[in-house]
Amino acid sequence: MNPLVAKKQLLFSLITLVVWLIHPPFLASAFQDTHQQLQIQTENQRVHILAKDYPLGKLLQSIHDKTGIQIKIPAPLNTVPVNAKIQANDWKSALKKLFHGNSRFEMWGKEMATSKIWLYQYENHPVSSGDFVVLIDAKETLSKHEIFRLAQESRDIDQRLMALEHFSYLAQDEEVLPLLVFNLQAKQAKIRTTSLSLFKNFTDNIPLTDIGKIARLDNDPKLRMQALSLIAERVDENDSKPYLLQALNDPSVETQNLAQELLNDLGFSDI
Repeated sequence: MNPLVAKKQLLFSLITLVVWLIHPPFLASAFQDTHQQLQIQTENQRVHILAKDYPLGKLLQSIHDKTGIQIKIPAPLNTVPVNAKIQANDWKSALKKLFHGNSRFEMWGKEMATSKIWLYQYENHPVSSGDFVVLIDAKETLSKHEIFRLAQESRDIDQRLMALEHFSYLAQDEEVLPLLVFNLQAKQAKIRTTSLSLFKNFTDNIPLTDIGKIARLDNDPKLRMQALSLIAERVDENDSKPYLLQALNDPSVETQNLAQELLNDLGFSDI
């Protein structure tokens, strides 16, 4: 062997030994992540994600680098390991699978680079899924004005429902009330259903006239029944009685039966 090459190899070995003796983790750090694994592939517009014990922050950064999608998460989640095996037709579907069960808000633009996702929780309402848990208050990260606008105007029903639900947790009752009443008039039954369900979170009186209109006139019998149950639960007995009596003549037999049950529960069994 060339004497010069032999000297260089010997010198490198000595330096390596000295570094190891002084600070062993320095060398170990190069190998400590070998159990982690991440694969992100896109083929024919399909998305494949395979993550094994991979830090969530690094995973989302890799997704951002590939797509431009902005994803905000609380700092404590950056190092939490994630295990995921996802196949989807597009990135929107892939991320819905990744975040399934976690409280979040999504805003999708025409281009992926203009799309944003916030991962968070409601106050005192931690949400967990898979390997990670959300630990942040939505009030720290979202604009109420932006959420309010989407809850009124978004043509994407899923996004509108998500905005409607989240705004109801972000704002005070007096701010939420006009938004829910507005959405009671939506053409889509899913939006009216969500609006009715969110009135249960109110600490003040619910708008009897608007909810009563759903109980009497909505073309979906399930919604009429939902409205009746809400009225019986949240409104004074004497004020709820006229709506329940009127429902005894509802076109739906199930609605009639529910009205009678609710009357009985309120002590009007003699009717």
